[in-house]
Amino acid sequence: MKKIRRAMVGTGIALAVLIALEVFLCVWFFGAKYPFFDKYFRETAPIAGLRDGFSPQGLCVTDQGEYVVSGYMANGSASRVYFIDPTDGKSRYITVSEGGKTLKTHFGGVACTQDYLYLASGDRIVRISLPQARSAAAGANVSATDSFSTGMDNAFCSIYGGMLFAGEFYRKGNYETAMDHRITENGETNYAFVYAYELDESKEGGVTGAPRFTVSVRGLVQGFAVTEEHIYLSCSYGLPDSKLYIYDNPITPATSGVVRLDSSSLRMTRTLPCMSEGIAVADGELHVLFESACTKYNLFVRRDIRSLGALSLDVLLSEEIA
Repeated sequence: MKKIRRAMVGTGIALAVLIALEVFLCVWFFGAKYPFFDKYFRETAPIAGLRDGFSPQGLCVTDQGEYVVSGYMANGSASRVYFIDPTDGKSRYITVSEGGKTLKTHFGGVACTQDYLYLASGDRIVRISLPQARSAAAGANVSATDSFSTGMDNAFCSIYGGMLFAGEFYRKGNYETAMDHRITENGETNYAFVYAYELDESKEGGVTGAPRFTVSVRGLVQGFAVTEEHIYLSCSYGLPDSKLYIYDNPITPATSGVVRLDSSSLRMTRTLPCMSEGIAVADGELHVLFESACTKYNLFVRRDIRSLGALSLDVLLSEEIA
């Protein structure tokens, strides 16, 4: 009888654990609600390359209004840069080589001027001719014009006001940053740096030299965008919800040294579905790229987002809209 009771108790415990797991999974996958995002996110164009194993990372918008999306391939083949036309959703990609070697790095970020694309590629920012990239055949390999090292692993990059911003990603345990990049003030710790370089496209790498100043930021930053009044951080890692942090912009023409983004300048926080990546500001909107629909992750995420899209800056900043 004791053996039967023990077996029944064991079975009951196993059944309870199974039911609890099923409830958790149902809540996890079907209970995720994003009322702000679902109401105001405007889909603009399909994210290219998802069926090929492309993992989208970086985003910029050119002066002609086309999307440029950078990222890596799940199978370790050459990283790609996609050009996507938001008017009809058509896309084409190029690969990039430097020193005769095709790049297979993360391509975590991409930024653009009228003449060049800048790619975050490991510890380097790689520059390629934008007209050459535009005119290249679909799937062609384009040689980099040049590159420069930032001295850190670049997770994202962006351009605003004649400055090229290149920053690193921090997550405790697997994406650590240098100890002198971690700054604690008033009980708050920022864990990562964003270097700000003055652009001069007549010079090697497209910048004047060393960073003019540094922006100290929180961890988990995947995308960085600047406007005259605000700085936007796209923050995510894995399956939890993404956060979009909006700060008052502390940068002035006289800025030097290190400036911090912390709670004293935090204007708004918005919750987005998981795996928000690159962001870019254009035409009064914040354009957002998600990684969640790539083949590497789409079976596990709560919401796989297959389209690029935009959120109005006015709506994002409105304290009256929850």
